[in-house]
Parts: sequence; C-alpha cells; structure tokens
Amino acid sequence: SGIERLMKCIICLGYLNKNSKYPHTKSIKTHDLIELKNDILKDYFSKKVPALQEDYDFISKDQDLMKLIYLLSEFVKFARYYNLDIITGAEKPSIDVKQLWQEYETQLLLNSDYDFEQLLDPEKGKEAYEFISRELVVKIELFIRALSRQFTLGELGAKAKQFSSPVYPFLMMTDD
Repeated sequence: SGIERLMKCIICLGYLNKNSKYPHTKSIKTHDLIELKNDILKDYFSKKVPALQEDYDFISKDQDLMKLIYLLSEFVKFARYYNLDIITGAEKPSIDVKQLWQEYETQLLLNSDYDFEQLLDPEKGKEAYEFISRELVVKIELFIRALSRQFTLGELGAKAKQFSSPVYPFLMMTDD
C-alpha cells in the first residue's frame, strides 16, 4: 500500500503542477500498480537529467521489476481473497499469487549466479531465502528511489519539493 500511495502522490502533485488543481478522486481510485506506474511514466516522469533517464529505463524495461510490480498489484487487487474465493466457490476465483510468487523466486535464482549446491545443504538452506529477499528489497528500493527522485529532480512542481522530506532516505540511496 505504501508503493501505491507514493505513486498516487506523484500523480496528484504532477497533475497539480500541470493544471493548478488536484485530479478528480475517480482518476486515482485504482489499486492497479501497473496502471499507476504507466500513468506516471507517460504523464509525470521527467527525464531531464541523466539519473532520471536511467530511472526511466529501469522502471520501463527491467523485466524482474515488471514481474514484481505485477505480483504486488495482483495481490492488492485480488489475491488476498484467493482462499475465500476457493472456499465459497466463486465463479471467477482470483489468481494464486503464492504459486506465482514461488515461480518468481525460482526464476530469480535461475537468472542469478547463485550456487545451487547450497540448496542441497540443510545448513545453508536459509541462504537461498536471504539471497531472494535481498534481491527483492534491492528492486523495490531502486524503484522507490526512482519515483522519489521526481520530487526533487523531476517536474512535479514546488509543492512536490515541499513534500520531499519523507522520501529523502530513498533520494540518498546509491546503486549498491
């Protein structure tokens, strides 16, 4: 929900900067993170400095990030009701995000240089979990940093600069 709120803040501030008023509530009622991300990239994401262009490329082209945002979005929209849908026999049950999440984690391992021999060692099984967790956190933090930079380096307006202090820790993050 924090990522969703951050994206909605960017849309509101960008809209305010362009139109001197905030958008209508209906236009930001969605819980679809992909739709929000695409709206930001299309209408409110400045690429006027090299760092912002790199951010744009990362947000729009990184396949792992796209899959991660999709999974988070689907969870927010539907998956929290998956078990209830199955029990109640819903005609169109929501997707099984748990299964999709496990597939995503497996793909992260397969696409990395992770030493799979460690998975066979019960003493090192926790390391795979830690590796996956670290990879996910890095993707999410880079995504939030890219969005956060719009508050100060982008073209969201003076009000966005005033509200940049909550995202300051992400502004100061380095790639490593």
